Amino acid sequence: MFSTNTDPTSNPYASLLNFTDKHTVELGACCSVAARGLHDVVLTDIDLVMPALKRNKPVLKKTLKTAQPYWTKPNQIEALNPPFNLVIATDVIYIEETVGPLVSAMEALVGDRGAVLLRYQIRSPEAHRLFWEICGGVFDVEKVPWEHLHPEYVYEEADVFVFFERHEEADVNVLRKKKLL
Repeated sequence: MFSTNTDPTSNPYASLLNFTDKHTVELGACCSVAARGLHDVVLTDIDLVMPALKRNKPVLKKTLKTAQPYWTKPNQIEALNPPFNLVIATDVIYIEETVGPLVSAMEALVGDRGAVLLRYQIRSPEAHRLFWEICGGVFDVEKVPWEHLHPEYVYEEADVFVFFERHEEADVNVLRKKKLL
């Protein structure tokens, strides 16, 4: 998804691309293409998708876990063993009733120095409005400019965002410059 340029001087998202020792969870994993580049990953999705996801485990040739947590159940989110350095979510915002629980799950899963990586396409205007309204109070959000994305994966109807948990006591940009985020 990101450009192959992982030089931190020209790609400000390069640190996200260093997956060494990152504890990661993918929400709505589907067939989990993202898991191919990760080592310590928990893949989650709904019951309809789980058989296909479990069939992919041998192909991915790594130790990974699968889970089917309900975002409305905090104990199931906690059972995933947060905090995670990276929370990945793709195509998960399309039902208005699930938006609040999704944002709560993302907040509970991401660590203080972690990030949420979201690939996003508007599927429901109502869910879209509610998602950004709720996220504005929880996360600092950056839209990844297209020039930092791999040209083969840029899709004009979809965007990529990086969410950082809000830090009241410190400016997020200062933390990022100090390589704390």
